[in-house]
Amino acid sequence: MLGPDIFNKSILKLKRSDGVLTRTEIEALTLLEKITNPATCRIFTQVHLLQIIDIDQKIIENTLNINHVLKGRRERETYKLTEYWRHQLGHKSVDFLVCSKDTTNVCFGIEIDGHSHANPKQQEWDDIKDRCFKMAKIPLVRFLNKEISNVKGNVKTEEFKDLLKKRIKDSMIAIVDFHEEK
Repeated sequence: MLGPDIFNKSILKLKRSDGVLTRTEIEALTLLEKITNPATCRIFTQVHLLQIIDIDQKIIENTLNINHVLKGRRERETYKLTEYWRHQLGHKSVDFLVCSKDTTNVCFGIEIDGHSHANPKQQEWDDIKDRCFKMAKIPLVRFLNKEISNVKGNVKTEEFKDLLKKRIKDSMIAIVDFHEEK
């Protein structure tokens, strides 16, 4: 059914015919471009988590070893868990990643939460994404669509910049708390 002639058929289509970013994401990108310094920062959009976060196989192996999983099975389980997380992280992205211009070291991530984030499955993934960023010690800041859409004019832009700084600071505190919980 999907043999060699599949390439002659139009089974692939644009995911969003109206552009790669939503209207609110475009507004957020424009806003970020206004408040970040282009001489020191780069803004990347829709970055897959697997491009910035890796799976530590040693921790998986050590955990399985501590739990007395036999060596042959430990190798299979390590492989299965690693592949599972690579698959999951490869299918999830962060809306915006702000990096150092010269080194592309990650400074922080931004998520714009629209109506789809009310969905329980999406909330589960939001929680996993939050935990991934905390484990990687990268601040992740979330904004609602309306927080982005409400920014109009220079005064509001400065207020948004202050809010972003506060949320980055709060996120960094949450990262420290997360790592101290152990």
